[in-house]
Amino acid sequence: MKNLIGFSKKEIKLIKDNLKYLMQSSENKSNIITGFNYYNELISSEGVIIRLNYQHRNQKHLDSILKDVKEDNDLSILLDPVRTDKIKLFREKRAIYLFKKNWPLPKDSETGKLFESVELFNYDNDELLDRSKLNEIETLSDFPEYKNAKYPIALRELDGRELNLNILTKTEASKILNLFRTKGFRMKMTEEGLTYLENGYPIRAINTWPDPDRTPCIILGRQIPEFFPEGLPDFKKIHKIAVIKLGNEISFCINNKYQHLLQHSAYKKLKTQFDKNLKDIEVYANNAFVKEYIDE
Repeated sequence: MKNLIGFSKKEIKLIKDNLKYLMQSSENKSNIITGFNYYNELISSEGVIIRLNYQHRNQKHLDSILKDVKEDNDLSILLDPVRTDKIKLFREKRAIYLFKKNWPLPKDSETGKLFESVELFNYDNDELLDRSKLNEIETLSDFPEYKNAKYPIALRELDGRELNLNILTKTEASKILNLFRTKGFRMKMTEEGLTYLENGYPIRAINTWPDPDRTPCIILGRQIPEFFPEGLPDFKKIHKIAVIKLGNEISFCINNKYQHLLQHSAYKKLKTQFDKNLKDIEVYANNAFVKEYIDE
């Protein structure tokens, strides 16, 4: 977190210690949060303004999204300076999150190797996993040492990007959500936004953007669901917690452990230290991300 110059060294240590406690909590015998992101700039000069927020580490993937947006008459306005001056189209993102042993490792489809921008490590002692071994397997479960590991394994993203689309109409919202539903998921999904299983196994999706994630994170601001009074069956209301100071942001999402979070000593320390700098924002996230990641 050395790039977060908006926080003092003492504040960074306090944040890191308490976030780590939340990810390894012994108070409730399980972790409260599953990871967090951090940014050296805000999404908007006005603070946290969210329409559609999406994160990925592969620029080829993001370029493919922009190509589809640009070629659609109703969506091309999203790339106009009128929209991007209000909300940054891109901002750099770094992250640390717990990594499941059965998840496909994030690899470049051209080289077949782990992206240079990520590293996996023992979350107890910060020791890196052997990259050469990771390059030879598809999941952590494919290697006995990692499959049987008793320590939590986490991924550190050193160079990711966040895409923000300033959606203002129902037509824009409907079209962009359908694009993400059909091209943004590695696996075939149900109408409820969960992984489709055939004979107990997930099925790979076709015609996706390059290198889609197994469980992508799509966040919507509260305004987007208001366009759909009939509801969005594949999205769920959750909380985004953000500590914001001098243009820096550290944030995470939480759902069914929200009440545990509010009572947790680590969260109370953060709230006491940062007071008005800590924001609790209602947002919507795709069901797969909620069920298969943040609620686990």
